[in-house]
Amino acid sequence: MRRLLSLFLAGVLPVAAAAAAASPRAGTVLAVEAGSVADLVVLDAGFDGGLRQGMLCRLVRDGREIGEVILVALRPAVSAALITRLAADQAVRPGDVALLKLLKS
Repeated sequence: MRRLLSLFLAGVLPVAAAAAAASPRAGTVLAVEAGSVADLVVLDAGFDGGLRQGMLCRLVRDGREIGEVILVALRPAVSAALITRLAADQAVRPGDVALLKLLKS
């Protein structure tokens, strides 16, 4: 493991820049459920797809970021998320794409 890490840090192992820059797809918005305190976004992916509670996702439509959600409840094939940020004059709609928000180093 240490050898692999040292090779990576030394730049010996190839890393695809496009793959490193792209955010993995978390799912597609199936529905938006209005709540008394907050709206829930339902995604078509869940625990079986590698999603976990607390993950942040960017919401994208037509290549433009429209907002951000945090995953709060997961089932094997669906998940629910709370909207944490929304661009001005935007609303989350079915068909919007959720991309995992990755930390940049």
